[in-house]
Order: sequence, then C-alpha cells, then structure tokens
Amino acid sequence: MRQIKIITIFCNFLIYIWHMKLLFIGGQEIIILLLVGLLPLYLIPKLLGSKRKIGFGWSLFWCILLSWPIGLIITLISPKK
Repeated sequence: MRQIKIITIFCNFLIYIWHMKLLFIGGQEIIILLLVGLLPLYLIPKLLGSKRKIGFGWSLFWCILLSWPIGLIITLISPKK
C-alpha cells in the first residue's frame, strides 16, 4: 500500500514538472529533460532499490531529495537482500 502511494506521488510530481517545463521550453527539450533527468529518478529505485535492503520507497525518496546520482550512490551502498 505504501508503494502505491509513493508511485502516485511520484507520477503526480512528473506530471507537474512536465506541465511547468512545457510553459518555458519547446517540445524537443522536454523529451531530453525527461530522459536525462527524470527517467533515472524512477529507474534507479525500481531496478536497483527493489533488490536491496533499502527498498524501492527509500531509494526513490533519496533520489528525489538529493538528486539521482547521489541516490544511486546511496542505493548501491545499501546491502543486497
């Protein structure tokens, strides 16, 4: 149940960022922003965090709070299940 809430919050965050960026930049730049900036923000917790003790939720939390490169380091430091 907690993961569903986290995923819902994350999706709402992505939609909010997507709408805000469309007001300021063209369509091509938003695709690059999503691929480079926001896609790793989801993939790191999903692929790496779920296989480690930190889990999906905490990995997602650290990726959002500190940025995805630092969240990746925190996730990789966490011991495997």
